[in-house]
Amino acid sequence: MKPVDKYSAKLRKLFKKVPLLFYLFCSEKHEHKALKRFVGFSYGIFLGILFYNFILVDLNFTEDAAFIVGTTICMMLGFGIAFSSQIRCITCLTFPSFGGKVGRSVLKAMVVAFIISGPVENLANNGKEVVRVFACTASLTFNLTKTRFELMFKPFTQAIFGMKTDVNEVKDTLRSIKDVSAPITGELEDETEMKKMKEENDYLDELMGDTKRSVLAGAKYETKGEVVEAERYEKQYLKKIELRCESQFTRASKKCRDMFESAYNKCYDTGGSSRCDPSKEMDPGFGEGYAYLKQSRSSLSKNFKDVKLQYKIGKVKQLRDLRDARDTAVAVLHTVKKSPGEAHIASFEEDREEEIGGPSIQDTFKKVKERKY
Repeated sequence: MKPVDKYSAKLRKLFKKVPLLFYLFCSEKHEHKALKRFVGFSYGIFLGILFYNFILVDLNFTEDAAFIVGTTICMMLGFGIAFSSQIRCITCLTFPSFGGKVGRSVLKAMVVAFIISGPVENLANNGKEVVRVFACTASLTFNLTKTRFELMFKPFTQAIFGMKTDVNEVKDTLRSIKDVSAPITGELEDETEMKKMKEENDYLDELMGDTKRSVLAGAKYETKGEVVEAERYEKQYLKKIELRCESQFTRASKKCRDMFESAYNKCYDTGGSSRCDPSKEMDPGFGEGYAYLKQSRSSLSKNFKDVKLQYKIGKVKQLRDLRDARDTAVAVLHTVKKSPGEAHIASFEEDREEEIGGPSIQDTFKKVKERKY
């Protein structure tokens, strides 16, 4: 993009924020004619008034003559700026003249800058094409090296990633086992519910003056360091079930005690001593099965922590006379410094064609010049 186009794009973006300025300076010639002529006429009258106040007043004119000349200039500038683009251009070019020699120098510098911007941009584009051609050569050399490493390591990488997928599947399986066993673990080992039921039962027993049922249940299912972990889990769960059963009687007893205090003994004597014995309702080997479940979960997790993998990379035959991008860049720089003539560039191109079998830089330059000019 040319500098003029860049400035024009910036001004257009800035004027979009003010609709009036956008209609005046960024619209087409046939659009908003009435608005443009009105603003141009007002601008011309304003310039005429400034010319009258700062220049005509200081000249040797009579008051009437100065007024007539000033009015004529105002009308000429008003109608000229409103209807003629040439008058608008001439008016803008006269502004630097009021700044003296410095203003004229600035105007000349701007004109020269706009004139030489085209050739300079063309040189920059040609330089970009040269860099692009060299980058293409470096990319070809890089692709050769990249292909070599892919042939060496890609099969091994695929095997590693395939193993990673299998490990993820195993982890998902272990996670699903944990999710399935979580409710069972909470049911057997969570003591929050037991504490609450124990407090309710003890409170009622104290009111009634009876022996605390939590103490009796603790003595009945007391764990004495069992060798088999399954027996400990089984006793712990039996105790929890019995406390639940006692808790139901406690709740019923509270209601009965509030409503019919005399009916408590009848309710207590109805069930007998074995009313809350859960041993006959539980299947034999329940604790052993739960212990095996926990052991299997921990053993599965441990088996995947110490995985060792051994691999061996086969020896690849080294290629001779192979240069990377850095060596190619050093060779180009050495050739250009030694002699910038076309004969040395041609010799370098012959070597490059023998190595990678691509088109020469001279042919590329010819194509770029034909396309540019």
